[in-house]
Amino acid sequence: MPLPIAHGLIGASLVAASRKGFTLRRDGWPVMFGMLLGMAPDLDLFLSWGLGFGTKVHGGFSHSLVIALAAGAGLSIILKETSISRVLAYMAAAASHGLLDACTKKEFGGSAILWPFSNQKYKLGIFSNYEFYPNPASQTWREMLDQAARIGLQEFLFVMPLFLLIVAGQMIAQRSRNSAAEVTRSERSGKDTE
Repeated sequence: MPLPIAHGLIGASLVAASRKGFTLRRDGWPVMFGMLLGMAPDLDLFLSWGLGFGTKVHGGFSHSLVIALAAGAGLSIILKETSISRVLAYMAAAASHGLLDACTKKEFGGSAILWPFSNQKYKLGIFSNYEFYPNPASQTWREMLDQAARIGLQEFLFVMPLFLLIVAGQMIAQRSRNSAAEVTRSERSGKDTE
């Protein structure tokens, strides 16, 4: 299972990609919400560890595409987003978590992406050597934190450039649109004076 770093940055990247002319002032909060949507399904870890349900609960209903679509649509309604591309971006940010977790290989990994239609946890076996499955029963907190720090750095170095490329691309595209609009205005004002 990837760490919240990858889940959050992928959710943020999907929302950032849907914003035309990205600016931090206008789009910072929506991108932050995309990051939170990408990480939210792992709140089921509180059921697994905190309430003693074990690993059976993790990767269950909270990782399903149905819940992801509902969460993305619900957030869009709360934020009064009317653009279909933005609504779909929130849905994709939420769905990315379960889909990414379905790429794991570990025996208790995977995610129930088809819940409520099926409780089966799907595993594609793409990720194997960099998965993080902390186990408070058999690991010390230091061992879990060391493993999380090592994997977190790998995820950050892998996923952060994607996020930065999307944001930079959006800003460059907006600058280009602004320049084109300025040229058009200049041409119009030049014709008006003739």
